[in-house]
Amino acid sequence: MEFALAQARDNRVYRTLENGAVVGQDVTLGEGVVIEPLAFLDHDVTIGDRTIIRSGAKIRRFVEIGRECRIRENAVIGSDGFGFERDSRGLPVRLPHLGGVRIGDNVEVGALTTVVGGTIDPTIIEDYVKIDDHVHVGHNSIIRRGALLTACAEVGARVEVGEFAWLGANCSTFQGIQIGAHAVVGLGATVLRSVAPNTTVAGNPARVTTELRKINAAQARLLDAVKDGRL
Repeated sequence: MEFALAQARDNRVYRTLENGAVVGQDVTLGEGVVIEPLAFLDHDVTIGDRTIIRSGAKIRRFVEIGRECRIRENAVIGSDGFGFERDSRGLPVRLPHLGGVRIGDNVEVGALTTVVGGTIDPTIIEDYVKIDDHVHVGHNSIIRRGALLTACAEVGARVEVGEFAWLGANCSTFQGIQIGAHAVVGLGATVLRSVAPNTTVAGNPARVTTELRKINAAQARLLDAVKDGRL
């Protein structure tokens, strides 16, 4: 824990570019990278060729971003999550997350989205993932190739979202679960259990939609029976 806290006390200096963007030390930028005004790149950041960092985006330490990505306005990549350890008095002490974030190629991260850095290993977002505005991705999660996360989706810590899965707006996923490849999570769903590949879930708590149809049909028959005086 002392080592982690020492890493947070970094005395390296930042430089301010002519457009107001701030860049730390040991930053590697590929060819054709665009850093818009008022963006922030912390120390130890790597940005691949032709990636665009929009105005106000914050890229924290130990973040690697691939080629031809788009990090949109006021997104925050690699910040500490809600991670604490208790000291000898039992009081919570914030533990820095040193794992960073690893983002592949052709990824888009929407405006005002947060992608939390991993604790030891990185949070991973693979190639061709598209993340909408106002999304939260918890620490040490893995978002597999081609997945789509729509507005206000919440991905808990250590969640794995499979290839080409689709997370609907305002859905929530419980920490540590898996969303299978090509699975669909409906709008506003609360996912408490892992979802099998090629499965659609919806509701709170989320259920497979075929099960929901059976439940809805049973409820309709029950209401009809009450209305007709059979119950």
